[in-house]
Amino acid sequence: MSHLGMRGSNLSDSSENESSDDNAASGPPQRKRHHSMFPHSEENFEIQDESSSDSQDEFSHMPNINEFPTTSKNNFTNNMVQYSEEPNVKGNTAQKIMERMGYKAGRGLGKHDQGRVDPVEMSKQRGRRGLGLHIPGLEAATLVWKSDLEVITHEEHVHWLEDEEHSSLAAEIMEDWIVEGKPKLVIDDETNFCDSNILRNVISGKNVFDQLDPHEMMKARTRSNPFETIRGGIFLNRAAMKMANMDKVFDFMFTKPVDEMGESLVAPGELLYFADVCAGPGGFSEYVLWRCGWQAKGFGFTLRAQNDFKLSNFYAGHCETFETHYGVGGSEGDGDVFKQENINCFSEHVISQTNGQGVHFMMADGGFSVEGQENIQEILSKELYLCQFIVALCIVRNKGHFVCKLFDVFTPFSVGLIYLMYKAFRKISIHKPNTSRPANSERYIICKWKRSDSTAIKEHLINIHEQLQECRKIAKDITEVVPISVLNEDRVFFDYIVTSNNSIGEKQVIGLVKIAAFCRDINLIEPLQAEIKKKCLDYWEVPDKARTAPPRISETSKCEQLLKNSSIPSNVFSKEEIELKPTMMEGVFQSVYDWHCVVLGSSRERKNCTFYLGMGRNKVYRFEEGRWRKVVELIELSPDTLFYGEIVQELHGEGRSQRKIPILHIIDAIFLGGKDISKRHITERLKLCHKFCQALNKSTRTDLMPIRTKQLFDLEYIDQVFDRLKMRSVKNADCYIPANLAIFGPYTDQIYSGVNALLHTSPYSSSAASGEGMYVPRQQPLHPGSDEKVVIVFNTKITISYLGTWSKEEALPLLNLQVKCVAGPSIPECAICLQMCVHPAQLPCGHIFCFLCVKGVANQSKKCAMCRQEIPTDYLEKPQLLEQSNVEKVAGEFDDGYQWFYEGRNGWWQYEERTSADIEEVFKLGEPSCEIMICGVLYIIDFVKNHQYRKHDPTKKRRIKRDLET
Repeated sequence: MSHLGMRGSNLSDSSENESSDDNAASGPPQRKRHHSMFPHSEENFEIQDESSSDSQDEFSHMPNINEFPTTSKNNFTNNMVQYSEEPNVKGNTAQKIMERMGYKAGRGLGKHDQGRVDPVEMSKQRGRRGLGLHIPGLEAATLVWKSDLEVITHEEHVHWLEDEEHSSLAAEIMEDWIVEGKPKLVIDDETNFCDSNILRNVISGKNVFDQLDPHEMMKARTRSNPFETIRGGIFLNRAAMKMANMDKVFDFMFTKPVDEMGESLVAPGELLYFADVCAGPGGFSEYVLWRCGWQAKGFGFTLRAQNDFKLSNFYAGHCETFETHYGVGGSEGDGDVFKQENINCFSEHVISQTNGQGVHFMMADGGFSVEGQENIQEILSKELYLCQFIVALCIVRNKGHFVCKLFDVFTPFSVGLIYLMYKAFRKISIHKPNTSRPANSERYIICKWKRSDSTAIKEHLINIHEQLQECRKIAKDITEVVPISVLNEDRVFFDYIVTSNNSIGEKQVIGLVKIAAFCRDINLIEPLQAEIKKKCLDYWEVPDKARTAPPRISETSKCEQLLKNSSIPSNVFSKEEIELKPTMMEGVFQSVYDWHCVVLGSSRERKNCTFYLGMGRNKVYRFEEGRWRKVVELIELSPDTLFYGEIVQELHGEGRSQRKIPILHIIDAIFLGGKDISKRHITERLKLCHKFCQALNKSTRTDLMPIRTKQLFDLEYIDQVFDRLKMRSVKNADCYIPANLAIFGPYTDQIYSGVNALLHTSPYSSSAASGEGMYVPRQQPLHPGSDEKVVIVFNTKITISYLGTWSKEEALPLLNLQVKCVAGPSIPECAICLQMCVHPAQLPCGHIFCFLCVKGVANQSKKCAMCRQEIPTDYLEKPQLLEQSNVEKVAGEFDDGYQWFYEGRNGWWQYEERTSADIEEVFKLGEPSCEIMICGVLYIIDFVKNHQYRKHDPTKKRRIKRDLET
């Protein structure tokens, strides 16, 4: 993104030239003024608040610029300001004295009327202007700005354009639409899509400032724009605040994308993928990363050198999950979006990094200097429009979004491109946010929900680009990509474009005139700037703070700060692992279903497992010998990250060609990018770790050490670990290698790692380990729907077994334990209701619960209460029941065959046998109520009112009754 300014006066809103210091002052919103000089009624004139209809034209209240006289290029300016009153000297004492001395109006004083006739004028000198300098349009020093011309509000209304009668465009038809012609160098005659007077007034307004000193114009613009003091706020530049503005106005459709049904477009466990194209220094991306944190991964594509991303200046949003790519050559490319090969290379990279789907949304904010040619900025930017649209159609996934900066939209070429995007997405909107300066022609096209049938349009745009480049070699140009007749036929689209151009043009004219008036009078100020700033930032949900660099803090203080409010004991760093030996197994593993394990590359002689602390970028530390030491290897971690891991040597190939690549493996985590995950179940923690690694890894940065997450194995399936091992030839030694390479992650067939040990961990305490201080007091399993959560201690250093002293045969007692747990003579205990299983059902993961408890979990969290693995959607239809409980004895305990029932949607239903027996027992004791665990949820049984309701939600009640079984 390059600087776009007016010659001699920067009216552009491009943030390319805005430094990170562009943050300050107070500011924001709401002024409603009547344009009394225009024949508008009050109800049609004022901006409506939230109650206003979206169908109402956004600018119906604006003054009719078409009525302005245009006999000269500056008359429209003079019609929007008024003359201040000249000093009235008639009728005063001095006038009477002069009349007695012979003074006559219109004649000079003196014997021969030779004196001065006109009074001495007030000085029109401004700043460092040369004496006698005459600037057309700015010469009347007595003109005064009429503030009731503009309407200021912090809220904005969106107007969507939807193709309700959509039909796919055929490639053969679109090929015939392209029209070639001579290069166009003027825009004055482009009145097909706007009012001619508005176009003429916009051009005239820009011409006023051609000879004005840039510094003087900039000061006038700063004083006149009510939104000027918002600046960049906490962000790198104003572009970031524009994105914050648009994201809020469009209901966070970018940072929280949803489909037509309101369901999130980001799948569970998936990152939010976005792309930032032609957008250096990266304000848009900084906002997204600030809003979403490390759970968003970005891909940047822009020009190198002075227009590149300034990642080191990302203070609000951290850049560790942002990957730059410059087309051909990856990180070494030039980033020129005009080169189709760069677009193709960047698109392939993005698709490969997003599982073949593409990004959820793309942002484009491209621009370049048009100094001296401001009036034809649209014509000069046509190829930029085209290329940004091509990139969007290449990398945005189906139902994804797109936002792109435009300037004027007067030519058939630009309108034709917008028409094609209108056909490629379900909805589009052309919007000028408050953060875009009113005096410039900047606006944004927002495209919502990409259609699946847009491939033909993408290929057509690529063909247009190739043809455009060929035409320029022979001094020709493409003037139309969609015939004007086709655009006219779609009256909804045509009217939308005309209305949008006229509305934005009217605003622009008023903004230009206001700057002119503020240039004439350096004492004019905009009094609402402070109020506007506050209201806008509150509305956009952005803190009203100044931009500051991250504070410097020692690694020890940072670690203490992180652990201060967490559940992790302070002595976690000083604990040593317990070496597990075959003779200890039965004492430690009382239930194999309570344990998990991961494979390690560490050995007894070389222990690499330790804690890692990330403080942003390459400021990564590891805990060694009782202190934090800077990691020598080049690793990048998000700030406020603390996890337990090890560096493993991955082996590529065998024999002489074998290479060792160091990889950082995460075993378990406490904090990930400032997010405390220590209280989550270990399987959830590792899923977040895997997601964290996906966000951090960058295939274009071969200098960075990759990061992976250990694969977690259920201990009852430990035989799978041994089955996967085999011997391979390794330089200087032999070691166990995973045969199918699934232990350490999704590697290729030529990449593998040595396995030297198993690390065992359990989410529940045991008496064998509690004496070592490695666990908190025993916690009950997680009950779906209850307020109580399992407190998972960061207990990765529990037991460790070194495979150098083990064999598969020595691990078989673990399998025997598994058989004993499942096939023993007693009915297993349900970990949800904490009672013996009734109708015990075994999930695919191996854990056993009551069938009704499984039903409750499946209808709520849909995950196993022990290992958090997903429960198949059809499990309740095809459950795996181990045995049927003996319920005849229970039924016999009731008097005269009575049973307990609850009212459901389709009548009365009988309680499960054990629950019914428990209710009957309390009922016979004469108690008014009791608490019963049903399907893992605690219920209150009220015998007085004959109601059942959840303990923590008494609003949802069911009727109950005691009746004979029929």
